Amino acid sequence: MEKNTFNRIDDAIEKFNSFINTTIFLSAKDYFRKEVKKEEREVSIINDENFEKYLESFLEYEEEFEKAQYPKDIIEFINMCENNELHIALKSLSSIEQSVIFLLFSEELSQEEASKILKICSKSVSRIKLRAVEKLKNMLKGSD
Repeated sequence: MEKNTFNRIDDAIEKFNSFINTTIFLSAKDYFRKEVKKEEREVSIINDENFEKYLESFLEYEEEFEKAQYPKDIIEFINMCENNELHIALKSLSSIEQSVIFLLFSEELSQEEASKILKICSKSVSRIKLRAVEKLKNMLKGSD
């Protein structure tokens, strides 16, 4: 009888361990699937050369954006640069890079605020900013 009880306990432990392992595996799989989708969305936004159209699609729904008209303001911001080299360097950035630079430096928003406006995570804003600033540095060094 004692051996039978141990076998049932061992079976129960084995079933429980199997259940826990399956639950952890499926949860991890679901988590990483969601992260990959999120990353793919961000990459497509970051690399989209027509980001201005993407941004304008959100302008219609946000009162804050209706007042600001960011795409026009970005162009005005770039055109106001008195330094010709900086003007050329800013125009060479992609639309998303121009948007991030404009929101962070001209509008003086935090990365968190810019991420909400652009509908991307703040880490992406940080990466885009770093990439844009590096491009600007390289272009301005090359023009000296």
